[in-house]
Amino acid sequence: NNGEDPGFERVRKSILEFAKKLVVKTPVSWVLFRKIIQMFANESKNVITFSEAKAIGVACKIKAEDIHKVLMFYHDLGVILYYSHIRNLQDKVILSPRWFVESLGKVLTLQGRETYQ
Repeated sequence: NNGEDPGFERVRKSILEFAKKLVVKTPVSWVLFRKIIQMFANESKNVITFSEAKAIGVACKIKAEDIHKVLMFYHDLGVILYYSHIRNLQDKVILSPRWFVESLGKVLTLQGRETYQ
């Protein structure tokens, strides 16, 4: 036990058990999909259409009917933003959540300035 405090050992075991629960088993095709959309995001393509996401997914061997599920999975993880329930965003997949938030912040800031002038 290397003279280690028993309390520290319990904490270490608890952390390892918790970390094991965080692992999400993901199909290889979904991982490939994520890698490809990250490549687009790295090339400053911040938004793609649902049709483009579907084409990428099918190329990654994901069934067309599962694309929505894949997009929601990565939305829940914060990798992308996909709002199928919002009318003006239902056909858009935002590949860079950070870009979207920063852009939205700029728009809201500009709108706020108009009322103060």
